[in-house]
Amino acid sequence: EEATVAAAVEAAEPAAAPEETSGEASESVETQSVSMQLSWIKNMQFPGPYMATEQGYYDEYGLDVELLGGGPSVDSITVVASGASIIGMADSNEIAVARGQGIPVVALGAAFLKSPFGMITLADAPIDTLEGMYGMTVAVSDGSRPTIEALMEREGLDPSQVDFVPKNPDPSVLPDGAVDAYWGFVSSEGAVLKARGVDVVWTLLSDLGEPTYANTYFTMQETLEENRDLIVSIMAADLAGWQYSVDNVEDTVRITQADYQDEDAEYEIMLEQHRAQIDLISPDGVLLTMDPAVFEANIESAIAGGLLDEAISVDEVVDFSVLEDARALAGK
Repeated sequence: EEATVAAAVEAAEPAAAPEETSGEASESVETQSVSMQLSWIKNMQFPGPYMATEQGYYDEYGLDVELLGGGPSVDSITVVASGASIIGMADSNEIAVARGQGIPVVALGAAFLKSPFGMITLADAPIDTLEGMYGMTVAVSDGSRPTIEALMEREGLDPSQVDFVPKNPDPSVLPDGAVDAYWGFVSSEGAVLKARGVDVVWTLLSDLGEPTYANTYFTMQETLEENRDLIVSIMAADLAGWQYSVDNVEDTVRITQADYQDEDAEYEIMLEQHRAQIDLISPDGVLLTMDPAVFEANIESAIAGGLLDEAISVDEVVDFSVLEDARALAGK
């Protein structure tokens, strides 16, 4: 069950100091053990952290990073705010809303520069508008539901006219008829359904008037102030990991299949997923870069949808200097 905003604010303390252990095979090299809360279950949408682990990029900075999988009811912002993880991922609009509601989170870099998040439906029963969800059973995660409801309210629509149900990680609930629409990553769940021979169509959230970044790195403001070098090192390692995943597509998929998926995961489906997301990760050959205009749009949308009472500055939500320092550290 998701924590309330008040509970998250109360728990918003910097993550505990990372554990340090001396490496026996190195000369007084200390390893810092921390955890990263992913925004969803471990699947093909997180190749950056996977490759940072498997290619030794974390090791280069003396890091031992535990990657924590999410799920339908796991709110990564609540997890990081509680101090259970030092860094996490969430959509940019979720980060903006949390900051505006008093949770001192700060965005660091965006893995998906164009969000693949959208509404997936069957081709013979398409839904391509928010109003089209009226009277339908719609699967969505707990973390994303407020964004969709706020967008509906901004457009003068009534979210109570939609039967929202918790999202099952397996998108087969759509072709099985359990739901009429399924909100998810079109490059992930959508690609899986297509690979299984299911004829689906989708409408991206950005096409419905909500530009956003997906898998946006964030930490707590106080954590960043007290552990800035550590956060920069994590971002530098992940920057290298994302670059490896873009440059070595097939190898990335093989490693992910072997080490981060169950034995039923199919290589060809995962390869299709990763190829589909490359242009979303690095559309112009750049990685993790953020545009203030996207956060400005997120804030305006949150106000219009009733999630925020007043505007906040983008500078409160984002620290662009962390990524700059990470690039310098990584030599990118």
